[in-house]
Amino acid sequence: INKSMVLNDFSSIKEINNVKDFINLDNLLLNINRDKIIAYNSKKRPDDVLVEGSKFKILAHEANKLRKQKPIRELLDEIFDLAVDIKPVFLMSPLSVSSYLSSRNDLFDCVIFDEASQIFAWDSLGAIYRSKQCIIIGDNKQMPPSNFFGAINEEEDDLESILDLGSTSFISSGLKWHYRSRSEELITFSNKEFYDNTLITIPQAYKHKEGFGVDFYYISDGIYDMKTRTNMNEAKAIVKMAIKHLKESKESLGIVAFSNSQASLIEELMDKEIIKDNELKKIIDDNTIEPFFIKNLESVQGDERDRIIFSICYGYNENNKFYQRFGPLNNLGGERRLNVAITRAKYNVSVVSSIKACDIKCDNTSSRGVKLLHDYLDYASNIISLKNYKESDDYTLLDVKKYIESLGYECIPNYGSSLFTIDLAVKQNDEFIMAISMDNNLKYKSNLTDRERLKELLLNRSGWKYHKVYSIGWYKNNDLEKQLLKDSLLSNSNIEIKNEDSSYLDETEDEVKFIKYQMMEIDKGRRILDESGLMELITQIINFEQPIHENRLYKRVANILDSPRVTNVIKNQVRSNISSEINKNGSFYYIDRINSELRVDSDREFDEIPLEEIQNGLYTIISENNGITIDGCFKTFIKILGYSRVTDNTRKILEDALVFLKLDAKIIQRGECLYI
Repeated sequence: INKSMVLNDFSSIKEINNVKDFINLDNLLLNINRDKIIAYNSKKRPDDVLVEGSKFKILAHEANKLRKQKPIRELLDEIFDLAVDIKPVFLMSPLSVSSYLSSRNDLFDCVIFDEASQIFAWDSLGAIYRSKQCIIIGDNKQMPPSNFFGAINEEEDDLESILDLGSTSFISSGLKWHYRSRSEELITFSNKEFYDNTLITIPQAYKHKEGFGVDFYYISDGIYDMKTRTNMNEAKAIVKMAIKHLKESKESLGIVAFSNSQASLIEELMDKEIIKDNELKKIIDDNTIEPFFIKNLESVQGDERDRIIFSICYGYNENNKFYQRFGPLNNLGGERRLNVAITRAKYNVSVVSSIKACDIKCDNTSSRGVKLLHDYLDYASNIISLKNYKESDDYTLLDVKKYIESLGYECIPNYGSSLFTIDLAVKQNDEFIMAISMDNNLKYKSNLTDRERLKELLLNRSGWKYHKVYSIGWYKNNDLEKQLLKDSLLSNSNIEIKNEDSSYLDETEDEVKFIKYQMMEIDKGRRILDESGLMELITQIINFEQPIHENRLYKRVANILDSPRVTNVIKNQVRSNISSEINKNGSFYYIDRINSELRVDSDREFDEIPLEEIQNGLYTIISENNGITIDGCFKTFIKILGYSRVTDNTRKILEDALVFLKLDAKIIQRGECLYI
């Protein structure tokens, strides 16, 4: 290290600031590119002037007709350039492409097939030749195309899809990051059995509890009716479970059954309950973002819900005999049905079964699907006892671990079930409180964005506090690194949160996040006061919470001095102990920055929030809900901060922030609606 100028000059604090700058620039670049795309396409749209002979005049004329409209294919052929200007992206099925678009080979720059494993190769050709470029996205470990109208061959489940055909001819690239599952338990089994542990999954920040991860519910009195291929008692238990969830939880719900017969029975029982219960009917009718569904395995691929209830259905008959029949699961490729079913959930899979793993006789079958069902039932019923960490022989990591444990915390090395593990997962009172990342052990290939932005973002989204330890800093300046780590463990810094009570946040998959407010702990403040005096305390508070309103600074000092209220004496003491390095902007004190990111989850009065934060928060809401009303924007903003209503004072402040956003040309207002 001493021989290298770069390593010798290394500073963790500088590196942390460099990473923050990179993250801000990377996010800025994403926003700029998004805005450029919107602006470019907006310019191509026609105005409201109907010019004789124009394509827009033709479209307007057809739209105003009450009868004898042109066929869609003929109209699109005539005004196609205008249609693409208005709607640059067409979302269509392969059959719709052939039905409604003219037969030209240059209609689109690119065609993208999603869920390509379910599209017959011959059905896709009509879309492929109409485009200059083709991207095929799919998973060959999930369902093949459904052959509803062709001859059914029970022995052959594999039908050639465009994904199968494309993978033999085109360059392939695997998507490694797995984003859906918020609990690693939900994807661990599939990652091991179907994807050779190549998926990068995010370790969960919470220990196993009912309703989060994988739960197993055994129906001891479940009886499989071989004539109807249903299990009535299991279906009743599932309906009861579903009703309880719908009435008590805001999370979305789906029910998946192995067979169509069982799905139909569950739907029939559910319909009877809905008819009797107006409250239940209203809940289901109002749930339009991710509607409640009941589906069989053949039709559920592509769906996802917060919670999935999975009905196994198969089991012992009324004569207490289990014939080991599992329908399509026995067929070649049948295991892919299981993979589809167990990977639909974001938060929880509730496996409801009338059999246990020990009831399935794997010695009597060559079916991989049946063997994997046995293994999955065993996995689901023993989830709590699974080990998901590995010991380490890395010296620096073990030294950091030893220091953390000396502070009274429990520390688990290499925590997680995939290639991506948390170097040190810190627990206190049996709850995880922080993910420690080391820089000296890259366990997976990643680019700069993955390492410095995506990694922390995904860990934050999964509930982790995040801290990075640089091995060079740990070696060069051990005391400083230990203090930074200790402060991070004691505080809630560097965490991005989702306000679960905000309907606005619930409605966006990207989950708009804001920084949690950093507030120095009173005990730490008293130590600084005792060791270094009032001026240093005030400087540290400002540095920690900057920018901080003067009234809030008075309150923070009063709390540390154990004063029940802010007196004139305290105000004068604070003012006279402001060091020369402190800056002031209006009523706000700061040292080196005016924070613009909205900080939530604090007890700040509304007028103690800097205008820059308010502007940023409003802009974020508008950018994610382009065209939102002013009133809706204000209510969403207030709700995120935890206030109950928009008062006259808060409305005035919010309106002032909007004025600045308009003057900076960041937003525009049309009527009562706000746009980027």
